[in-house]
Amino acid sequence: REIAHDDYDLVVDILCKLPFCSPWILPIPCLGIVHHLFGRTAFEQVPFPVAAATYLSEKLIPHAYRDTALITISPSSYDDLVARGLDGSHISIIPNGVDETLYNPGAGAKDERPLIVWLGRVEPYKRADLLIEAMPSVRARVPTARLAVVGDGTARPALEDLVRKRQLTDCVEFTGFVTSEEKVAYLRRAHALVNTSEKEGWGLTVIEGNACGTPTIATNVPGLRDSVRDGETGLLVEYGNIDQLADALVRVLSDEALRMRLSRNALEWSRRFVWDEVASQIEQIAVAVADGACATEVRLIAPVFGGVPNTSRAKAEGVHG
Repeated sequence: REIAHDDYDLVVDILCKLPFCSPWILPIPCLGIVHHLFGRTAFEQVPFPVAAATYLSEKLIPHAYRDTALITISPSSYDDLVARGLDGSHISIIPNGVDETLYNPGAGAKDERPLIVWLGRVEPYKRADLLIEAMPSVRARVPTARLAVVGDGTARPALEDLVRKRQLTDCVEFTGFVTSEEKVAYLRRAHALVNTSEKEGWGLTVIEGNACGTPTIATNVPGLRDSVRDGETGLLVEYGNIDQLADALVRVLSDEALRMRLSRNALEWSRRFVWDEVASQIEQIAVAVADGACATEVRLIAPVFGGVPNTSRAKAEGVHG
């Protein structure tokens, strides 16, 4: 109703949980942005009726957005969209950025005792339990290691029970909700950031940690295998493999030369994701779509992912090839 009474040039449709199917119902150009598709992981996060609604609603995406220009945030999410039946030539890949004025190494001082940080929404599908299960093995080899679970969510009570059961109350801290500044402080102090999710759209916390000079140990799953460069900015381990996770943590905590190399590379990697550049790429596409360009003309792959130029801009600048 509001769109009918105002002169809008473009609708940006954020596809998350329940797609709005804007191209079916709105008479103006639409740009879709896809951060994360849940698929079957929805059933591990919410009650069955809500999960079923989310799962089934995602089935509409290939139909409702068939001719729509889309932006997604990682090669894994691109592959997911194509596997669901969308035309890859309509999909741009532009990652989320980080605010380097907030996320930076600061003074660069790490805690005296080895600190592991798990950061995010404390929900079942994030699988923080895997890290807690790995801690006894880590502590057996690095006795002073500590873990801070930074964030809050529905899985926290079960995780606190698991910590008590594994007799880890002396070395595991649950922070609950923290401010942005407190989050940055934990990332700066950490020797390693850990992400144990079974699926991510990209893994923004990885890049936030990298920008603070902290490498990430993560599961080798969609999204995280894009944001973590295995052996360069962090280490990837098999999803669900607690022994591999513990071994990777011990390597990073015990080998200072390795940790310093990963940290340097992680910081350099994070500098490719500053918001000014990301925003400029999104703006290019939004302006072109609003001007009536078709989905194939506006496709852009961010340079960090190999780089495919915006076709409309290339034509305007006389670029061919």
